[in-house]
Amino acid sequence: MKLGKDIKTIEVKKDGITFRLLESGDILSINKDNIQLNQYRGNYIDGTVTNIYLRVKKNNQYKYTPLIGVKSPSEFKTSDNEVIYQGVFEEIKYQLKLTVFNASWFYQITLKNQTNEKKIVDVFYGQDVNLAPAGGNEAYISQYIDHQVFDNENGFVVCSRQNMFQPAYLQIGSMTKNIAYATDGFQFFGKGFKTKRQPAALNQKELSSQVYQYEFAYTCLQSESIDLIDEENIVFYGLYKDDHKEAVTQIEYTEEVLNDYHQLTTNDFIGNFSKVSLSIDVDDVINGCDLQLEEVNTLFPNRYHEECDEGLLSFYLNNKSHVVLKRKEQLVERPHGHILLNGNVNEIKDNVYSTTNFMYGIFNSQIVCGNTSFNKMISNARNALNLLKTSGQRIYVKLNGCYQILNMPSAYEMGLNYTKWYYKLSNEMIIVTVYTNFNGQTIVMDIESTNQHDFMITNHMVMGVDEYAHQIEYLKEGNSLTFKVDSDTFTANQYPNLTFKLESTQDFTVVHDEIFYEDKLDRCEPLVNLLFNQTKKISLQIKGDVHGQIDDNKVSDLSSELTQFINYYQENVNHFNISINNESSQEIDKFNYLIYWYTHNALIHYASPHGLEQYGGAAWGTRDVCQGPFEYFLATQKFSICKAILKKVYAHQFLENGDWPQWFMFDKYSNVQASESHGDIIVWPLRSLALYLKATSDYSILDEEMPYVTLKNMTFTEEKETLLSHVKKQIEHMTDNLIQNTHLSIYGDGDWDDTLQPANPELRKNMVSGWTTALTYEAFHLLSEYLNEENLELKQLLKELSIKIKEDYLAYVIKDKVPAGFLLFDQDKIKYIVHPEDKKTGVKYRLLPINRCFISGLFDKEDVNHYFELVKEHLYHPDGVRLMDTTVNYQGGVNTYFKRAEQAANFGREIGLQYVHAHIRFVEAMAKIGYKDEVYKGLMRINPINIQKHVPNAEIRQSNCYFSSSDAKFNNRYEAMKNFDKLRTGDVAVKGGWRVYSSGPGIYLYQLICNFLGIRIEQGDLLLDPQIPTYLNGLTFQYRYMNKIINFHYQMKENQKINQITINGNEVKFSNIVNPYRVGGAIIKKEVLEKYLTEDINKINIML
Repeated sequence: MKLGKDIKTIEVKKDGITFRLLESGDILSINKDNIQLNQYRGNYIDGTVTNIYLRVKKNNQYKYTPLIGVKSPSEFKTSDNEVIYQGVFEEIKYQLKLTVFNASWFYQITLKNQTNEKKIVDVFYGQDVNLAPAGGNEAYISQYIDHQVFDNENGFVVCSRQNMFQPAYLQIGSMTKNIAYATDGFQFFGKGFKTKRQPAALNQKELSSQVYQYEFAYTCLQSESIDLIDEENIVFYGLYKDDHKEAVTQIEYTEEVLNDYHQLTTNDFIGNFSKVSLSIDVDDVINGCDLQLEEVNTLFPNRYHEECDEGLLSFYLNNKSHVVLKRKEQLVERPHGHILLNGNVNEIKDNVYSTTNFMYGIFNSQIVCGNTSFNKMISNARNALNLLKTSGQRIYVKLNGCYQILNMPSAYEMGLNYTKWYYKLSNEMIIVTVYTNFNGQTIVMDIESTNQHDFMITNHMVMGVDEYAHQIEYLKEGNSLTFKVDSDTFTANQYPNLTFKLESTQDFTVVHDEIFYEDKLDRCEPLVNLLFNQTKKISLQIKGDVHGQIDDNKVSDLSSELTQFINYYQENVNHFNISINNESSQEIDKFNYLIYWYTHNALIHYASPHGLEQYGGAAWGTRDVCQGPFEYFLATQKFSICKAILKKVYAHQFLENGDWPQWFMFDKYSNVQASESHGDIIVWPLRSLALYLKATSDYSILDEEMPYVTLKNMTFTEEKETLLSHVKKQIEHMTDNLIQNTHLSIYGDGDWDDTLQPANPELRKNMVSGWTTALTYEAFHLLSEYLNEENLELKQLLKELSIKIKEDYLAYVIKDKVPAGFLLFDQDKIKYIVHPEDKKTGVKYRLLPINRCFISGLFDKEDVNHYFELVKEHLYHPDGVRLMDTTVNYQGGVNTYFKRAEQAANFGREIGLQYVHAHIRFVEAMAKIGYKDEVYKGLMRINPINIQKHVPNAEIRQSNCYFSSSDAKFNNRYEAMKNFDKLRTGDVAVKGGWRVYSSGPGIYLYQLICNFLGIRIEQGDLLLDPQIPTYLNGLTFQYRYMNKIINFHYQMKENQKINQITINGNEVKFSNIVNPYRVGGAIIKKEVLEKYLTEDINKINIML
């Protein structure tokens, strides 16, 4: 069976802008050349996000309807540049006429009261905004759309400018009176839309009239309230310009709008219109009822780390699973979600199986085998409010003769390899379980209901890269469907045998989108829907393989599979368990849960790169993989995996110049990679190699042979060279790219914080990053210490280079005892940027160079407290340390000094400055200098489990996943600039940023194990260097070393240095680690450990 990909559309245009309509009248897209003005593609089932709403007030209540498309009462007809919609709602006859000109469009709404009674009405125009090429990440695009609002004689005019791509411009206004506006879909639809499916704004008197710059760009205008007695007219308009280079500071193009307006004509109400009607209403949803406490006790008798806010919100189970109740989901902007992987993903491979689900009724989405961008089976969720119900995989239940979609559950349970949705209804319970198997690539979905029902499972197919881009072909054999990738796709070029198989133990019939329409015509929506008749149980398996070799082995039940996953995670974290017998026991116990979830997140970042918000990915960032995954596996003593990562990374070094791509794909799409990189990227593989040699003394890696990648065609070379040769080429490139007469690295195309790339690219050749230079010093210094004597010449060279870097760093980068963010060597002058001497940018202190100077040992010992106090005074906040002391000046998205820092309209992620990754490095810096209390508090501030106990101004957020940033609750950049100081006092709330996809979880666990608890391995010896505050005296930590389980018991009195160590009651000798800032920890020789450790559980007492 083949599903067509070509959906029939009607083009409405006049030279420039084109409205592409579906046969239902819904707006598929609004385009000008390669720019799509609207954000969400309309479809026959969800309708169009861009719409006109008519609202009628009666008895202090509101009734409303969209006027465009399949969800409206409208019939419609089109001409060359016009569309007319007409219908009747609440005894009001209406006509909506859309007229499209070259650069503008108008919505004329005519309302006729068909009664003798006055009706109170108003009208809303809502426009989702993209202003960029189609197919991008909607949340990311929204962050870079600047909204400015102005007044004129008709009310408000909302002007939007795309700051990131070409500076496209959109203006919406009205020719009749409007009274209120909104700029983000969260203002219009509201968080409650996930449950109620009703736009919140349409049940409120007025729109908020605040500029909210969030992640759902949606501009909206509200007309004045009208006493409709006979007939009234309302007119809204939109205007688009390709290129608006300047910031938006006033209403423009007024004359052009007026000229087009005067060309409008009116029409009488006429016939011969068409309409597509739905037989299934996707807004007719099934929501679970709230669980009463007795019911929670029955379902989940043993609960841990309960989260409460005027009632129970969430909790953990003893198997590390996390349960969220319906009430919590209704409080959060970011919907609770979960990514499932198949088991044993430690080894690098190209067939990792993954699926993403969300609490609000997406049971599977973005099912991928291997590459998360190119090997999709079904589509991903594109909106946090569950706006589009076609996406992913959904379940409908036939109640009272109508199919209704399972929407918000009573409870949502997330385990390491499974998710459960509990729908408590008036007379029954429906439970949906989705889980992955450990050995193989299978996703299992089980549906159980108290009563028998007809069910429909919908699947929005992709079979490649993007929805609607590929022909979908499948073969039905019995109760199975087999899908193969189309030979014409990009995916088939590398994986021509990519196959997915869907099979059930129950009989089902297959239908497509025709089931949703009253006329039962197929309209080419890529839906494959399974119908099950009168049943209480359904079991469905979805299998996949990149080679077409579908595994027919039976999958075990959830309990058996979960046991395998728990064992796998326990092995990965070396049987980690931490406890204390005092008032801190609950707080400490949070680590025992977090380590499993951050391991889960770290494995996704490593093996199946994507996140809950960042659904694109699929590649390894060179910098990222050398941090999160590498440090995670280093901390957990999986050295063979560290070695494999190093070999994979070094194989992607460019032959021509010895540099690296910013990112690369690690499967058969390896030629898909960046051609350039930021200036720090080349340093990370060298640093990782040094850390690997430090831990293992495995010098055989230097003799491993691997290819290069050619810049010319992005393919591997046939010739291979040793890793040592790669290293020499790498160091040669680094030493060739120094500022003249110094040993300071040229900034190049950026450093870790790419929001601060200079607006003038010419400056990069003469700039220095205070952070990259400190990182380079660390890498050279480390490798010079741990390179073997057989490479004495290189060892000596690195030592000399590190000495010279330190000399120049102290001479140039640190000025007036403040390390500069950047230096600009301008002829004979040095300009300090992001430094107290910097009078232009207004930013004086930058965290990254301070962090890295502590970690690398660049600061002098006597200055340590001075630099710490700089951080405390200028960068320290209740929710963690921030990247800079203040926000970069924002002027409507136009660049003056920096790129993204001045382009982003949203004050979140890196722009909001509390990027958690950098905060974790601050924890590492504090461990280096021995500030134990800061280490512990720093880890707790970003632990999402009951985070409010450590960050009182933290808003409620998902509690079992990593957040990449802590975002201040400012509506926009201007508000953030005005009230930034409120962050320091905690007088503004902070929200969780993007989730899961980050190197942060791996780095966090490295700090927890290796620096806070102080368990490291060096050349096979055991290092004990805990940074635990004295109030945690008596802490016990179980961990595995040399394949032996050890209980480390920390007894602290002086809390300065280790005085005594016993192993199973035997006092042992140790030497001290060299640390430039404090008394170092202890080194116990491997032979000593071999002598005293037994096969039973061992005990090591550490007395400080």
